[in-house]
Amino acid sequence: MIRYAGLILCLIALIGAINIIGADIFIDALSFLLVATGAVGYALLRQDGKSAVNRFGDGAVYFGWLGTVIGLIAIAASKDGYFTEPEKLGPALAVTLLCIFYGYSLRLLSYALEER
Repeated sequence: MIRYAGLILCLIALIGAINIIGADIFIDALSFLLVATGAVGYALLRQDGKSAVNRFGDGAVYFGWLGTVIGLIAIAASKDGYFTEPEKLGPALAVTLLCIFYGYSLRLLSYALEER
């Protein structure tokens, strides 16, 4: 029961911060799909002593970082002028960083769902 209370407090903190900033900038389906699909694949790939939920959480963090690296490579290699036009760079970096946000958010949820 204490674990769920902790999860609720964490979610309240996250949702509060997101609402202050604006929820619309935290939504990117492709970034979420990359992280969630990679996490499922990692959970199936890695067959160690951990539970599937724990492996899913680990995979979400790994793919959050991989998604961010992929996004940074795409920004750096872009011919659209992300570095010469700051109004393009900000939104591109924001979407790139969403992968890390999704990865750690899914990991947080996996802690609550993990059987102990």
